[in-house]
Amino acid sequence: MWKNFDVTAIRNFATGQGVPLDEFDLVMEKLINGGFGDFKVSCLTCGVPYPLKALEHTCKEETIALAKYVRLGLKEELTERLLNKLKELYPAKGDSVLYRGLNFLTPEAYDSFMEKIEFTGYVSAEISSWSESKEVATSFAQFVKGHNKSVREAELSKMITEQSEITGFAGILLKMNATESSILCDLRGSGFGNMKEDEVLVLAGSYPVEIEGIWFRKNGKQKYNEDEISYIHSTLIE
Repeated sequence: MWKNFDVTAIRNFATGQGVPLDEFDLVMEKLINGGFGDFKVSCLTCGVPYPLKALEHTCKEETIALAKYVRLGLKEELTERLLNKLKELYPAKGDSVLYRGLNFLTPEAYDSFMEKIEFTGYVSAEISSWSESKEVATSFAQFVKGHNKSVREAELSKMITEQSEITGFAGILLKMNATESSILCDLRGSGFGNMKEDEVLVLAGSYPVEIEGIWFRKNGKQKYNEDEISYIHSTLIE
């Protein structure tokens, strides 16, 4: 049953200790029987974390839809009915200072965004993802992440080849003082999807924001060694 769960961290640790992949089943069995049954891993279908000793569950449609959104950016299944369920399941933890990073592939996209934000603030016609972590949001500003794999691969390969510090044309880091009423669901501390982004989903609307940082692409500024290139491929492309 564990094969339906995200056990990447356990697998990486085991292989790092020299355990062959074909013996991984034994590793999982030893963990469960050796006092680590309370260690939680998230379901690959619904994103909800469960302890190793009690993995059997029935996925709920609202968390399945949420998992598709946070992992793949798919919003189609997030109907109003399911959004209301998610708001109850992951309620806001009060007013919060949140950050959002945006990477723009072209000057036109950057100019259009800056023109709009100057007059109307941050406007989103649909829910948007923000983070409590400034560091995490900065990563989204500097590196393309929201597109499909082929776009990410092309942009990151170009960044490495041209020795630039960011992908695309420019990146922006936004800061918002989000009120509790503006937050759809708060995933901080939930373990949902094994995410490290401290993600908070904000309702559609218009919000006053501050620009915390802007980065413009400059070639020849950053050389990447083999370890850095390997990290980029494993974490930003895959």
